[in-house]
Amino acid sequence: MSSAQALIIIALRPKSVEVAVDHLQPKVVEVITSRDSLEDLAVRCSELRRERGVQFGYRSLDEAMDSREAFRRFDSVLARFERIGYEHKDIVLDATGGTTPLRVGAALAAMKRNVEIVH
Repeated sequence: MSSAQALIIIALRPKSVEVAVDHLQPKVVEVITSRDSLEDLAVRCSELRRERGVQFGYRSLDEAMDSREAFRRFDSVLARFERIGYEHKDIVLDATGGTTPLRVGAALAAMKRNVEIVH
């Protein structure tokens, strides 16, 4: 895996986020997840923030099986990263977690926006 300044990750499990942070060492991470997974992820991300100094944000999905919603959430995160000064070359999508529709929707958005995808 390459390194990233900013990471967008599709995840349902805390371990997925931890592994991505360890490998990519981003400064900022936005987690796209289901409502059901948000609480567990937020607890672990809070620990990672303290341990590694990484900033986290979260985007929960109303429907974890809707690829269109994942596409839109990716775009909203990308816009946020752009507003704070990150270029597309600084941003990476890790779409290894989550449901298949979530991964597909986010990956399609990343491809359309020329953002690197890692797995």
